[in-house]
Amino acid sequence: MGGIRFDTIIVARKRVGKPEEASWKRLQDEIAAEVQAELQRFSEDGLRIGQEDVFVIVIGKALAVYSRHYPKVLREGREVRLEEAIRDIETLVDEQIDAYFGMMVPQWLDPVSRVYMQTLAHRDAISRDDLVKACRTRRMDFGEFERRRFIRSSKAGLYTVLKPEGRKKYLEAIWGEDLGRGAPEPLPVDRAHWLYIAYKEGRPVQEEARLVYEDGLEEVCDALAKITKDEIYKNIADELRQMKRWERLI
Repeated sequence: MGGIRFDTIIVARKRVGKPEEASWKRLQDEIAAEVQAELQRFSEDGLRIGQEDVFVIVIGKALAVYSRHYPKVLREGREVRLEEAIRDIETLVDEQIDAYFGMMVPQWLDPVSRVYMQTLAHRDAISRDDLVKACRTRRMDFGEFERRRFIRSSKAGLYTVLKPEGRKKYLEAIWGEDLGRGAPEPLPVDRAHWLYIAYKEGRPVQEEARLVYEDGLEEVCDALAKITKDEIYKNIADELRQMKRWERLI
């Protein structure tokens, strides 16, 4: 596991002349093309970098394209504000990172589940620096992953990434005897992990799914199967689809 190798440096210069007006849709296509070219270069050069560094590099590229035309970036005749552009850019960059790493992470996922699947699910451990970088680019507090028992501090600057079994007590607080007593709202990944534990313990996945299923959970399990190379997730996804076909989910 390597450390962080890249940072984004933002340079502010006085613009010479007026910016050219540009459609935000066209710029997004341009950003996607530049991101793909950058990622292709990494691949061809054999450069080994982590997802956190890829995010930093490509979002810098995206902001450079946007800034060439700011503030004359238009969507349906109105100016696209920086905050709105950043939200769109982050989604676009996430899509490119997913493609680069072969990860089919559902776009509708909440930020915690998305960062977990892109950054943590395939690892046994992660450095504090890498985790902070992954969260900072999405304006998140990395402590959320410790509170939700996705990680556990193991030694200075390093966190162990907990497998589903290692999160069992936390998940039991959601769906066990403490159900409804102020337990945190479950995330899609929590639901997938609960079914994973049930599968490994030999409990009927179909019965547990009636407790935890929400629309799209099979997509989450498919993605986890590809990311972790663990066929149990694929088997769970297949069971969920079978249940839906027979309209057996409550």
